Amino acid sequence: MYILEVLSPVAAAQGIDNASVPARRPSSLEGLKVGLVWNAKRGGLDALRKAGELIAHKYRGVSLRTYEGTQPCRQELLEQGIRECDVFVGSTGD
Repeated sequence: MYILEVLSPVAAAQGIDNASVPARRPSSLEGLKVGLVWNAKRGGLDALRKAGELIAHKYRGVSLRTYEGTQPCRQELLEQGIRECDVFVGSTGD
């Protein structure tokens, strides 16, 4: 005699306890310091450069700073960026 155990293929919800709300957004980027954070994935730096170019053309007085990070981004780099910038644009590539 064999016993057949049937398992449910439906996964339990994950991440609910770690969910976060979106960061506050400024009404404009004019005059702000914008950090461009790259995680070293192929193609991501090109996308960030283009995003920075578009931001600089659209908003007066904006300054851009590029940060080369890792995946996941090191805590020290994030803290440095928080001290030096008002907002961030991040990218991944591939």
